[in-house]
Amino acid sequence: MNRRLIIPDWIRFDRIVCPACQTAQQAAVTWKNGDPFPTFIHRCVACGYVIMESEWQPAAPADHQAPPFSEETP
Repeated sequence: MNRRLIIPDWIRFDRIVCPACQTAQQAAVTWKNGDPFPTFIHRCVACGYVIMESEWQPAAPADHQAPPFSEETP
């Protein structure tokens, strides 16, 4: 009997920054059964720029507040 391993498709969401307009947004990473690698491609919701895998920059979570910038060094 010949059995095939069936691996389901998957999707996950990353929070990334658009390199063109610096807008933080949620982007889908998908992998379809039979594809050798997941797909990292997303169109920016603000400016329409197509973000490729090489430009994928993780963004801070939406509820994360960056500390205020200070030129003073402790």
